[in-house]
Amino acid sequence: MPTVVDFLSKVYNTPPNVLGHFGFWVFNVTNVLYLVLIQGYVFGRLQRDILLKLALVGCLFQVISCSASIYIFNEENTISANLIGGACGIIAHASMDIAHLFVFFHRDAGKFIKFGIGCTVVVATYYMIELNVHMEDIADGKGASARGMAPTDFFIGSTILQLLAVIKFRFDFIKKEIQYEDNGSRMPREKFIKLFTVIVVLEVIAIAFEMSGIWVLAFSFSGFQYSLSVSVMIYIGTLDFMTGEGSWWGRADAKYHEIHEEGHLLISGIREAHKIRDAIEGKEKPKTFLGKVEDRVKTDLEIGKDVVHLAEDAIHGKEAIDRVKKAAHNRYL
Repeated sequence: MPTVVDFLSKVYNTPPNVLGHFGFWVFNVTNVLYLVLIQGYVFGRLQRDILLKLALVGCLFQVISCSASIYIFNEENTISANLIGGACGIIAHASMDIAHLFVFFHRDAGKFIKFGIGCTVVVATYYMIELNVHMEDIADGKGASARGMAPTDFFIGSTILQLLAVIKFRFDFIKKEIQYEDNGSRMPREKFIKLFTVIVVLEVIAIAFEMSGIWVLAFSFSGFQYSLSVSVMIYIGTLDFMTGEGSWWGRADAKYHEIHEEGHLLISGIREAHKIRDAIEGKEKPKTFLGKVEDRVKTDLEIGKDVVHLAEDAIHGKEAIDRVKKAAHNRYL
């Protein structure tokens, strides 16, 4: 019986590449769904955590890149598909690189992060231009890199940078150069160190398989490394140097909480405004309405006073209904 797929093949041909890229694709689809549904919808962290946003961009573009690669190897090797696959791969790695700059510099990120982002963008742009210039040769298989359609040296450099960032972070954490207070909601420092030790070991194993030249394993473990990077961003995003108000991303996080609280107050105010309208239009007896407002004053004095004054003026005919509605709208919307 003939072999359908040689899983240990080092020959750069269709079956191992399709299977390997499918593994790469599955890992990153899982990453995207986890970030959006769990970290975004369930916990609400995605909306305010810059590391998770960068990780999402990286994983999403890698899904597109893998889809293009599968199309190239399984359907048709076109210039447009090569360009989409290569460009999205560069964007994916660049996004992950920027996220790992926060990991590498951690407490000094404020001094170096903008410079690092600038360098990353310049390098990624250079490879984008190179990809476009040599696209016909890459599509024809002439002068192509070891991985076929993309600038391998950029991907290798990106992978090494990310590994070094995690290793450096672990050593700095052990030396207590990174502030970490066990406030009850965090795991103990010792377990945090063990966690990053495991992540470093798994990253080294993943990179070893990536460099093995066994294409099924190489591409699949590339996807596994993306999942490890997502795990890194989840835990590091909760540390003080990422959430503190001393940094611009920390101030953005604090601003999110402020807006979130104001939103709840606005919703509460809108409900009170509707009650005013009901009292004015005779849907509820004035005394009953005022009694409810007075109860509310006990828990929310400022809003309660405003509501009571507006309601009293309307009930006693001191203000026209339209003026009360306008005042309530301006106050709560």
